[in-house]
Amino acid sequence: DGLADFYDLDSDNDGINDIAVGAPSSNPLPQAGGVYLLSGAVLGEQQNSALSVSPALIRIITSDSDSNTGFGRSIAAGEDLDQDGTGDIVIAAPDGQTANGAILGFSGATGERLFRWQQSSDSDSSNCDFRSAYGTGLAFAGDTDGDGVSEIIVGDPTYDTADACNAGKVYLNKYNGVENDPTLLFSFTGETLNSNLGLHVGSISDMNQDGFQ
Repeated sequence: DGLADFYDLDSDNDGINDIAVGAPSSNPLPQAGGVYLLSGAVLGEQQNSALSVSPALIRIITSDSDSNTGFGRSIAAGEDLDQDGTGDIVIAAPDGQTANGAILGFSGATGERLFRWQQSSDSDSSNCDFRSAYGTGLAFAGDTDGDGVSEIIVGDPTYDTADACNAGKVYLNKYNGVENDPTLLFSFTGETLNSNLGLHVGSISDMNQDGFQ
């Protein structure tokens, strides 16, 4: 389901953008999912012939837990979170069966995990089901606070408020170098039953011309 082909996602440093493709129902863990990072250069050479993934494969990124299923359903890629000069990859696993949804960040250069953010609770209500789909909506926000590093928008369309089940919630999070504890810049929730705020998220340009996205 997930697909990312963004400027600055040059994982193999050959000067050509690469592609991250999500396979949220793939092995090795049942239904855990995975993400295939493919060389844009090699795929480009195959454009007039039968496409073969194997020669283009840079690496496969897999989830570390079978409780976070749907890994790869949403992907954001290309922003340099760890400031090593290579764009990084953020992958959602929103279909938790035994745990709430999560997003995981990985170095674009090495594939090493940078962080794992898991939603601790998906409800302010005792009258709704507690399944969290944290990460269903996922995007880089751009640099909203002027420090030179992009923030991350995360949507949980199944978040329950005290007054409305599945109202949804959107978070603007910042990677701060701590693996399990992002800096929350702000969040806002939906207001009506089944409004599912956060099902889709995205960044926009600087509409008010204040120098920030």
